[in-house]
Parts: sequence; structure tokens; C-alpha cells
Amino acid sequence: FESRQSQTHENGIDASHGTTNAKPAENELSTSTKSSPEFPSVKIVVHDEEGKPREGVKVSLFQVTKKEGGQILEINETSDENGVAVNRNLPFGHYELSARTVDGWSLGFGSRINVEFEKGVDVILVAPTPSKTSKLVISSDITTSPAKISGLRFGELQWGNVTEHAPEPEGSEATKKREFESFPTITNGIEYIGAEIRLEFARNISQPAPSMQHMNTRWIWTPAPNSKVNLRYLIANGQARSFDHGYTFQDKSLERLPVEGSEFFKLPSPKYRVGASLLKLREPTELPLELDIPAGDVKVSIGRFLGKPSAAVMAALNWQPREQQPELWLEAKIDSDSAWVERLINTEWLNSPFRGGGVATFPLLWREQALQPGERLEIPLGIKQDQKTHSALEARTLDEVTSVYNEQTRQLRIELFNPPISDLTTDQMRAAMLDVAGRYRKQGKIEIASALENSVVSSRLDDRLTFMGSVGTAPASFRQITPQFHFKIATNAVGGVGFPLPKAELRYSHNGWSSKAWGDIHPPITGMWNLVSVEERGEALTEDAFNEWRQKHASWTVLSIDEKSLTMHGDKFAMQFDFVIDHDAGVSPEYTISQDGETKFAGIFYVASTFVDDTRVDFAVDLEGRSKPRTFQTSDGKTTNLTYRRLAAHEIPEQPAADPVPETPEDL
Repeated sequence: FESRQSQTHENGIDASHGTTNAKPAENELSTSTKSSPEFPSVKIVVHDEEGKPREGVKVSLFQVTKKEGGQILEINETSDENGVAVNRNLPFGHYELSARTVDGWSLGFGSRINVEFEKGVDVILVAPTPSKTSKLVISSDITTSPAKISGLRFGELQWGNVTEHAPEPEGSEATKKREFESFPTITNGIEYIGAEIRLEFARNISQPAPSMQHMNTRWIWTPAPNSKVNLRYLIANGQARSFDHGYTFQDKSLERLPVEGSEFFKLPSPKYRVGASLLKLREPTELPLELDIPAGDVKVSIGRFLGKPSAAVMAALNWQPREQQPELWLEAKIDSDSAWVERLINTEWLNSPFRGGGVATFPLLWREQALQPGERLEIPLGIKQDQKTHSALEARTLDEVTSVYNEQTRQLRIELFNPPISDLTTDQMRAAMLDVAGRYRKQGKIEIASALENSVVSSRLDDRLTFMGSVGTAPASFRQITPQFHFKIATNAVGGVGFPLPKAELRYSHNGWSSKAWGDIHPPITGMWNLVSVEERGEALTEDAFNEWRQKHASWTVLSIDEKSLTMHGDKFAMQFDFVIDHDAGVSPEYTISQDGETKFAGIFYVASTFVDDTRVDFAVDLEGRSKPRTFQTSDGKTTNLTYRRLAAHEIPEQPAADPVPETPEDL
């Protein structure tokens, strides 16, 4: 979008003045100084989180006409001392909206406003308050103890587009790789090992968007070029060294054939190359690294481990270090479940969803946490002297599996939940395994079900089952904590099936509902819900069409739900139905609305944004009650998607008492 803003388009509109930069053709877009149905009023005012006007915020609108050869309309304005950024007449239609503050906050992608024919739009945009800050401390380095990484062959072996995984440390289940036999180790050729960390900052701010508008609530922060905070650091040898600002890689990949006759890197064939990275690093800062950061969501991630080569290793790669040039560092390809991780880094502070999942992803490991103004987050990278390393892959008894899972999740359960969630018991682990076994048996997957049941009976994992550790998704304001198991399809097979245990799962939201106990993973939908939008045939209804729909289907406009019933509230009636939810039916929970034993409606629903926002729920329904929607696809014309917002206690109006089944409305 930034690049689009800087372009000048033929027959387009000057972004800074809102006037065409070429002679308009017939029906071509233009701005207008007077309000008209085709050019209604558009006003956007920027406030901070305290409701005060925010000056100096750049607000941009972008629109492309749907006509063939459509013209681009682009508006860039800056808010004044009253917070007014846009106040003009614009062609009606849909616009993309972006915003950026002078102190580095940018509104996340996806905000749209709908300028309606004749009506226009009046929007208040809430931007971050700049004075809200927290503190981040990187307090220690990763280990360089030879005892922890004895025999570790460190480096990157490449052939074509393939990069080989580095061999696992001595004592792990992985076998040695002959291709790496001449690679350097921490005691011979690698002076010390460091970790590249990346920082991401964001803040979720509710937007009072009017009906029919969509405003992203997430603001992203990036530092100015002269800021003391950077987004990338190399933590090594007791020091922190920052990269150039930004997320783009300023370092370069390097592929080298080693010098013939060298002690290191005796490659098995000419097709192989040794991989390395050239890093442009700034002057070091001694640890601890203390940074004043914006309050909100902070993500600290480890993307890779890097090794500082000795002079002999650099000579083997024919690299001569010189001043004012990038530095040569070796990298090793490692997955998140590698035995290296437990030996190199303090995993107590991690809450990466792929931790122990065997998934090659970027970043490798990470920690996310919401910080209030004035709060402090300390990240100790180094392994404590008395810290014991535990491998999920080595756990075979149910007691061992439960113990490792509790150890991996303990810190999160203390930090996130109030009161903290107590340790999972072995009996609870057994019950969770039997629950999944029952689900697989219903699906006809007898081998997996039997392996789980046999494990429960013997208190030891079946030979084809492996515990992978704690995993789970981790968006910005949501945390899932669940154990992950792997079932080997056949004894000698490489592939298999991975699966979690919902009964041993926890979910936490910074902004909404959270689990109260293990297995409590479904937010309650009790309360009163108000219909806010309708989607038919893949299109959301316009405001006028929506109002007409509400009049035609008055019974669906307000719902109240308790444990076992659903009440539809119309203007002059209230009808109660039996209401059942099956959370285990599939990807989306299924609901049934019935009366006197007769099913009236059935379909699927979900609470929005993976349970982050438990104030919204969506229903897929056939209003004639003739079908049972199983997806939210609406192209067939039968399915209607209804979106509801839960009313707060002070918003709930007085409702008429439920009559003893009055005349049924037509649509029921």
C-alpha cells in the first residue's frame, strides 16, 4: 500500500489534492466541493485512547473502480490539532483505509470503510496514546558450555535447493550424519554460539466503527531510524548487537566450496556447498539489554542459532575478515523439537505453539505477552545452572508424559491464569487419551484408538505413540496450550498422524474468555445477542437491505441463550426453544433448535476469531429449516450467515415475558 501511495497513475487522482491529474473522461472519478448523492460527505477524526484529538496522524484512503480500466482514487491527509484528518466529499463506494502516527504506529491491514450513496460516512479512528511504555530486558546469553553441546557439529550443508538438518547432539535419538563428520564444533572451530532474536510490538484498540464499516483493531509499531530500540539483535558472548532497522534481511547468504586440503568441511561430493551468512551488525551492548518499549503485545522470537567461526574455519572457507565489511557467521538448520534447543537455551520463558511439535517454521521459538504501561518483561536466554533438561520424546510412561507436560506449561499457567491452573494429574491425562480414542473409534480409525486405549491400560505409551510436548496456536491476544501426540502409521513408516488432547487443553484470551480448568475450552454463549449483519449468497447486506431483512425476520433479530434453551425476541412476542450444542461434531460446533421434540433449525456456529473475541457469534442457518448447513458457504442460496454481538448487562432492554406459545411468526 505504501508503494501504491507513491505512484502517479495515468488519468488517476493526485493523492495529496484529490483532483484528477489528467482530463477526466466520461464517468471518470473526481472529487467534489459540494455534497451530492454521488459525492457524499466523508469525515474521519483521530482520537487517542483517552478520547483526546490526535494530531499528525497520516490517514490514507484507496479505491479502485470496478469498471473495466477503472481509475484509482487515492487520498492522503494528516490530522490537525482537532484530530480531523479527512473532511471532504468523495465518490461513494468501498475504500481501503490505512493510518500511521509520527511515533511509529501503523494500523493493521484490512480496514475498510463503505461510503454509501447519498449518506456518506462519519468515522472516529482511535490511535495509540504515545506515552504508554513498558520495559523489556534480555538478561542473559545462551549457553556456550561444551558439556551441554558435546560433539555438536555446527554448520549448514547445502546441495541444490536443499539444506540438510544438522546432526543432533550426542545422546539424542537421531543418528550421526557422515556428511557432517568434518564440520567444526564448539570446542574446535566455533568460538561461541549466539541466537538471533526479533521483536514485534502491537496494541489492540477497540474501534467505535459505525454499522457496515470494518476497522482493524490492531496497531503495529516499528521504530524510527534514530530509535534506541531495534527489531533484530544477535545475542552472543554476553553482548547484544543490533542489525539494521526493519524486518528485511540485511545479511546475505553465502555458499562456498571449502579450500582443498582444509582440516574442515571435507564434503562427500562436488554437489555440496557450505552455507554461511554475512551479517551487518552494529556496535555491541553488554548484557543485560534494557529497552523502553511501547506498552501492548510484545513478541520475542528466536529465528536461528549462529556460530562465530574461528580463524581456521574462516580460512577454510576462503574468507578474509576486514573492517567495514559484514561478518561471517555459520548457521545450523534446526527444528523446534531438536535436542539442541534444550541444551542451548532456557525454555522456561517460551510459549511457542510449535514447541516440541517437530515443525520447521520461522520463527523457531517465541514468547508473546501483553504488557501494561509500566510493566517489565525479563527474558533469560541462558540455561540456569541447576536447570534440568527434559525431552518430551524420551517420555514413555504416562507419569513421565504428564510430568514433562506440566513442566513445559507451568510458567504460562502461572503468568496467564488467575488463579493459576494447577498441574494436570496422570488420571486426567488418561481420561483425555480415552476421550480422543473414543473420537477416533467413531471415525473408524481403530489402530489409533487401540494404541491410546492400550497405553491407558498399561500406563505406558504404545510403541507407535510418541509424546511431542506442549503445542498450540498463538495469535497476538490468544493462547492455546495442549499436549501433542504422534502415531506412526506403520512400524517402518516415516509419516504419521499428529493429534492433540482437548480434555488436557487450556485456552487464554487477553481480551475475553479464558479456561477455568483443564479441558474447559469452549466459551459460554449464554446471554443476549443482537443481530448486527446478514450475509446471503456470499454478500453482506447493505444497511437498507439489512433493515428490510430485520423487518421480515423479526424473530431472529434478538436472541437470548441459557444453558439449554434459546429464546427469540420479537417486537411483540418471545418464543422459547430447546437448544443443544455439539462441540465435538467437527471443525465447527453444531447446534439444534427444537420445540416439543421437533427440530426447527440445525446448522453450525462459531465464536469469532478463534475464541479471542467472545462477544461475537456467527450462525449458518437455513431459514426455511429444510437443510442443515455444514459450512458457511452461502452460494447455494439456502444458507444464510447471521452475525450477532453479545449485549452487555447495561445494554439489555426490558423484554416481554414469554407467552404460552402465541401465534407463530411466519418465518417460524
